[in-house]
Amino acid sequence: MNFPLTWLVMALLPGQPQINVSETINIVATNLDGVTIGLSEKELLSNTTKNLYIDRSRGFRTEAIDSINQAGLANITYFFDADGNLPLYEFVVEFSDDRIRREAAFEMLGPANYPGESDQWILSMNDSTMVIAWAFDNKLVVASNLPGTEWEGSDLFKLPTNFTPFAHLAFPTTWPENEHNRFFASISKQISAKANGFQSIRGKPLETNPAYLRCMLPVSVAKSSTILLGDNGKYWICNNLVDGLNADDAVNWALDLGGLFKEYVPEDFKLVRTQPKKVIGLHAEIWDILDESGKDTGLQVGVICYEWGDEGLWNVDMLVMQK
Repeated sequence: MNFPLTWLVMALLPGQPQINVSETINIVATNLDGVTIGLSEKELLSNTTKNLYIDRSRGFRTEAIDSINQAGLANITYFFDADGNLPLYEFVVEFSDDRIRREAAFEMLGPANYPGESDQWILSMNDSTMVIAWAFDNKLVVASNLPGTEWEGSDLFKLPTNFTPFAHLAFPTTWPENEHNRFFASISKQISAKANGFQSIRGKPLETNPAYLRCMLPVSVAKSSTILLGDNGKYWICNNLVDGLNADDAVNWALDLGGLFKEYVPEDFKLVRTQPKKVIGLHAEIWDILDESGKDTGLQVGVICYEWGDEGLWNVDMLVMQK
């Protein structure tokens, strides 16, 4: 279960030195690269060169504190269950200020989607477990109700029976203007990182498939983002925007995203529709990316809609591809 991240340009704190919140978020992403809920204590500790402070005094769990104190990020505390393979079931990201936390949280996670709450998020869920996040003061908590951990059975992980987990992500053309701005600003950042196969924003390889690298700069609504070598030998960024939809809803969501590209004109680049093509064996709608002067950037946006797994559920991904 991956921790999804998105990005912000800048926030200013009155009476304090200028804080670049995008730098804060980048540091969060760097420190959490490769960290997933369920990772064992041994795996996390063996894959870091940091000297974490370990506290086993509580008995039922182990706490590992990573003191960072850089660019608005104070520390990250990891909580491992004391039984079984000692899985990571919670971590707390502590910022230097509650305003930085507020700006960073909403930029990393997008609009809150936990029913009835303005600062809680559902990050992932299946039949038995969920990963959720909530904010308070200068802290952002990410936790799961993994079996055997302290959150198992908690009401915090019990949702209304009529709740549809992806209903919060409305059709793109209906998003408010600030969400449009944020979405296209995050695409612009991926465009800016195009040189050398997006080298500057490559994260660690996925454990499940080392050919895929984590993307350190997802688009704003992405559930996950990876970088891979495409069919043409060039690098692509694959942003998973929605999943778990039925076929009709997925197709309509993808079509509406194309409508957003047509209706909304970003400030620093343009999207010009061109001929569809096959991408990783799938039909993709394609847009050339031009800079603000109309010059070809050598990149394209592709939107694909596809069935995933054996349960009849569909995903919509947006690709940023080197031609």
